[in-house]
Amino acid sequence: MDCNNYEDKIMSFIENELSVEEKADFQLELNNNSNLRAQYNEMKKILVSLNKMPKIETSSNFIVDLNAKIDCYESKSNNKIGVFLDKIINYDYLPQISIGVASLVCLFVITFFWSPDSNGSQIMLSNSALVDDLEDTEIANLDSLHNEDK
Repeated sequence: MDCNNYEDKIMSFIENELSVEEKADFQLELNNNSNLRAQYNEMKKILVSLNKMPKIETSSNFIVDLNAKIDCYESKSNNKIGVFLDKIINYDYLPQISIGVASLVCLFVITFFWSPDSNGSQIMLSNSALVDDLEDTEIANLDSLHNEDK
């Protein structure tokens, strides 16, 4: 007996759909093949379990209601993209834009008028480059003359 046909033959045997000759051949194979017997016993247990389960009856319009729910679900999932795009396009951005512009103006005003030195002196790279009085100028000139001699 072909191993691929076991399931079909077992179901036909259980449901008594085999001819007398096929039934006898299957019974002989069932007695000789332990794998086939194990599959037969397993299928038999499954069918007995299924027959013991309670029968559930639905309303007459179950399929119609189910299809309506499926259609509703599918339209919502397809419509999510449209709702998202609609929110982006029709959203009122004026409050966010006005707060951003006001922040930039404040930042510009602060950086334009703010001086890191609070006493109002010039910003210099080093203190040696700044000459405030005449005495310092003369010393600076003397230093430069001594450097020229060398």
